[in-house]
Amino acid sequence: MVLSPEIIERRLRAVDQTSESIQTTSMWIMHHKDSIAEIVKVWIELFKTASDSLQIALFYVANDVCQKAKKRGDAAILLNAFAPHWTSAISVVKSLSSSRENGGVIKAIERILDIFDERQVYSKSQLDDMRSALIGVNETEEGGFEFDTDVLAKFIEAYHKGEMVMERARGILARSDFNFKDKIKSRMKDRQGGEKFLEEIEMAQKKLENFLSTLSKHKTRGTHLMEILDAGKRFFTLQLRDVIVVEDAYQKFSSGIDAVRLELEEMLKTNIYPGASPPRDAPSPTPNEDPFQDGVETVFERNYFFLNAKLKDDNW
Repeated sequence: MVLSPEIIERRLRAVDQTSESIQTTSMWIMHHKDSIAEIVKVWIELFKTASDSLQIALFYVANDVCQKAKKRGDAAILLNAFAPHWTSAISVVKSLSSSRENGGVIKAIERILDIFDERQVYSKSQLDDMRSALIGVNETEEGGFEFDTDVLAKFIEAYHKGEMVMERARGILARSDFNFKDKIKSRMKDRQGGEKFLEEIEMAQKKLENFLSTLSKHKTRGTHLMEILDAGKRFFTLQLRDVIVVEDAYQKFSSGIDAVRLELEEMLKTNIYPGASPPRDAPSPTPNEDPFQDGVETVFERNYFFLNAKLKDDNW
């Protein structure tokens, strides 16, 4: 069955952020994987003009498709179909962040990228491209870089908050007693007490597992932050290089102005100006050096008769 762009758009536009809607739409896409090229094309075009809530839903749908494809072995078709459009979609979100508050979309992207990283849905180089698009690091046609310092500040702030949470959790763990050997004897006196105690142990185990999972994500964010800082270092190094070049040019220009100023001051002191008429006290030429010592008319007549005689000889 060939899907028209209208049918695909209507199906994607109807999705919302509920699990049921996302999974249903994801299964629909996988069912029509033969038309995945058309579906992805409509997906990215719809995403560009979608509201924040629809953008999040579209991200979740694509994420669900990619993860299921990874498990089912359809990666070659579905993952590759979405791969080039993830970066484009993230760039759209980044460009819209200056005109509207879309923090929810950015957080959704961060969660999805973390999942991609943990489950190795995409390669490291592909994830680096996606994250670079999210923080606004782009290589220009001239070989330079564009870098968004506001996004960097937000990443640092978010990581700092996460570090504070991790520090509090470490403190709680340090004060916790995980030696259940003595407690078992006192708590497991009957069936009811034993079941309650086992529930507490399971709850503690789940909390510990959640902490380890959160700690792992925090470590991943830290690694990502280091990559962002490295990109920032490269960006500002290039900026510094350009500033040094401009500064050097202005210093040379300033030195040239100083040299001209000194020359002008010297001219004012000596009354000697290059290219100007000689001063009044300059020595006059001697009679032997003056071609007009017999008068201008005499010189003119002499030259006139000479030229006239020469012309007659030539005509002869």
